[in-house]
Amino acid sequence: MLKLAGIFQDNMVIQRNKPIQVWGTGTPGTIVTVSLFTATADTMVCADGSWKIALQPLCAGAGYTLVASDTAESIVIQNVAVGEVWLAGGQSNMELALKDSENGIKISEEYSGKNIRFYQVPKCSMLDENQKEQEENSTWQIADNRNVGEMSAIAFYFASRLSETLHCIVGIIDCYWGGSSITCWMSREQLAKLESGKNYLEKYAALVGEKSSQQYTKEMEEYNCAYQHWLKSTEEVKQKDPQASWKEIHKICGECPWPQPVGWQSPFRPNGLHETMIRRIAPYSLRGFLYYQGEEDVQRYADYSDMMLMLVKQWRMDWNDWNLPFLFVQLPMYLADGEKDDSYWALQREQQYIASMMIQNAGMISLADCGEYDNIHP
Repeated sequence: MLKLAGIFQDNMVIQRNKPIQVWGTGTPGTIVTVSLFTATADTMVCADGSWKIALQPLCAGAGYTLVASDTAESIVIQNVAVGEVWLAGGQSNMELALKDSENGIKISEEYSGKNIRFYQVPKCSMLDENQKEQEENSTWQIADNRNVGEMSAIAFYFASRLSETLHCIVGIIDCYWGGSSITCWMSREQLAKLESGKNYLEKYAALVGEKSSQQYTKEMEEYNCAYQHWLKSTEEVKQKDPQASWKEIHKICGECPWPQPVGWQSPFRPNGLHETMIRRIAPYSLRGFLYYQGEEDVQRYADYSDMMLMLVKQWRMDWNDWNLPFLFVQLPMYLADGEKDDSYWALQREQQYIASMMIQNAGMISLADCGEYDNIHP
């Protein structure tokens, strides 16, 4: 049966002026033909059922149809645009939705643009039936005042500026998970090449020990119950007093239950999200990467620049493009109320700066003066 990778959906955005990578599965030995506007190519399905085609580059445009076919069937993808495509990755500060940012609801409701589209990579911790179902139901969305609030706030403002400047449609691939370590976003093979990576893998394995999947599931059920209770309590406090500080909220509700239980089914296991999210969308043609992450690794700041170098190498290798721009955010100022400043955030910023000097075609945005006291999501 002929299939396209999950990210190929109606309304998708294809990167302009670069070879267009299209891939999927089919019957071994059959010929698959893919066409988009004036670009056409064909290939034979491999013995393992996989196939991949690179179409010739196209200029910016919209309203196109992509057709993939073999001798038995055809798949038609409608309303395809060609423009600029960026992947937005990282943890919760990248994940923070527009509607949850300052003035975000008002901005969402008043949004009237037509040149932003986005695809949210299904957030799944395992490649199982649930992941398969979510991927099959995933969609590219044309941003409007009904859905734009669900976009990453950072990605929205980036795409808005880009579309206004370049006068073309901009596509954002949302690929993030709050609380994730940088080690979640690269393969085990790459992580193990670092001494610090080996140590991380060994320590995580020791934490999991002989824990079974059933035991992990039970622990997660208990955790989710505690987290939902805490979340409900904080919402009640916020409704009564919208100006309540986190210090006041924590005094009433207690600290947020964190971290989650460890296990080989956890989304926070090393290498997990690279397998279940990054590899599901690579090598979809794009212009570059946006990255905002580092909070989860502050306690391991000494190794972070090496980790960043390996992450960029990993993603560029996944996309088979060693020149893809890597634009990232340096951590802002942060200090929780009542805590002593151990300078770890400053040391982490230094590691990010070191990485920015060592990575070719990288850009770092410094936000040291834009943090907010006692707010990890400024």
